[in-house]
Amino acid sequence: MKLVDLQRALLASLNDAGTPVTADPRGVRVYANNHRGQLLGSLRDTYERVALWMGDEVFETLALAYIDQNPSAAWSLNHYGQSFPAYLAGACPLPDPVAELAWLDHALRQTFYSHDVVPLALREAAVIDWEQANFAFVPSLRFGHVHTNAAAIWSALSAGTHPPTPSLLLAPAAVRVWRSELSPRFVSMPPHETASLDLAMAGGTFGDICALLNTHMPDGDTAATAAQLLREWFEDGLVVSVA
Repeated sequence: MKLVDLQRALLASLNDAGTPVTADPRGVRVYANNHRGQLLGSLRDTYERVALWMGDEVFETLALAYIDQNPSAAWSLNHYGQSFPAYLAGACPLPDPVAELAWLDHALRQTFYSHDVVPLALREAAVIDWEQANFAFVPSLRFGHVHTNAAAIWSALSAGTHPPTPSLLLAPAAVRVWRSELSPRFVSMPPHETASLDLAMAGGTFGDICALLNTHMPDGDTAATAAQLLREWFEDGLVVSVA
């Protein structure tokens, strides 16, 4: 048997997806325990705040159940567990905030694997016609919708303070996540910013954003609101280029 075939057979055996390899079963059990332990450790590392929130015993029970259903398919553990938030959403449905805590944990971790780019300063944006301007954003930028106060709970767990009582929001909100230099960051967004950023990331122009804001706040100062959003996006280091 070639080495690569032996390695594949061993991995399949560890994942209970293939015929056991011809080897001392005691050694295979050691590999299996170590393999499972590595996957559990990876989930603990990525979902640190989830583990703090749930407690070690409950987290380990759910994490091992997830591992049994989702064997690792890659040589690296960098991206293992990316479907863990969806698994938790099924195991712990709303109003439990744990799945949204997991999404935030995972999104912040994934910013580390994004390409390094230099954000553009607003004063450096040489734009002739702002109405037709399109934006390109840093690769680490992403956002997701939440229905609970998971962001506040995550912040408290991260700071080592007592987290607030979990609760449902009056209306779904959005949280944007990105990396500023080497620091992962997140901030909650009001509905008008969520819609504007979604449009901009899909290729909408600054003029399109202003038109959208008119529908969200017909009695407000659209120009001032659009200018404020633009300034915040640049100050937060979200924009790479404007064309």
